[in-house]
Amino acid sequence: MIKLKQKKGFSMSEVIVAIMVFTVGVLSVVEVFPLYRKMSRISEKSSVAVFLAQEQVENIFSQSYDSITVGQFEVKHAVAASGEFAPYQRKTDISYVDGSYQNSAADVGLKKVITTVYWDEDGSEKSTDLVSLISAK
Repeated sequence: MIKLKQKKGFSMSEVIVAIMVFTVGVLSVVEVFPLYRKMSRISEKSSVAVFLAQEQVENIFSQSYDSITVGQFEVKHAVAASGEFAPYQRKTDISYVDGSYQNSAADVGLKKVITTVYWDEDGSEKSTDLVSLISAK
């Protein structure tokens, strides 16, 4: 009986299939990377906008209830002249509200603070609002 010599290694078809599987995997990752990057940028801008709105609300809340005037507390303007906050604009409106949180003409001891922060996202203006209530103590 003659023994056939067995060759060790990969066949050409196995190598081609392995390369194809690897290529499909790499291309999938490369395709989704720009989307992840864009989503990360959107999330970052939105987080900064919430931070800037919260900063303004805390500034207002540091004042006494009576010194907070009703109306447009802050007109829409750039948050900073330069730096990382320069692309953002902010405005703040303050109004009286009643016990059911509806706008009211009279002061019943409750004011609503609406701070809106604007920024540009791919050529269109985006915004986020932060609504807070402050009461007379």
